[in-house]
Amino acid sequence: TDRAYTATIYDVIVRPDLRGQSVGDRILTDIKAHPDLAKVRHIDLYCRPELEGFYARHGFTCNLGGVVAMRLTRGG
Repeated sequence: TDRAYTATIYDVIVRPDLRGQSVGDRILTDIKAHPDLAKVRHIDLYCRPELEGFYARHGFTCNLGGVVAMRLTRGG
């Protein structure tokens, strides 16, 4: 995060034996409530398509208001 405009979550990974116990929910709740992020306008995240519903429950959306995600891939 730049602590002003944006922060990025690249992945939330929960150990398989802890899945279904709300660990991911607690992690996201703690991230969103963290004081360092209180004034950050956007929290962006990357996720697999099958997890969109999970993140939507936490207020994340695929509608980025005209912003297009782009990537340059190099090498193998």
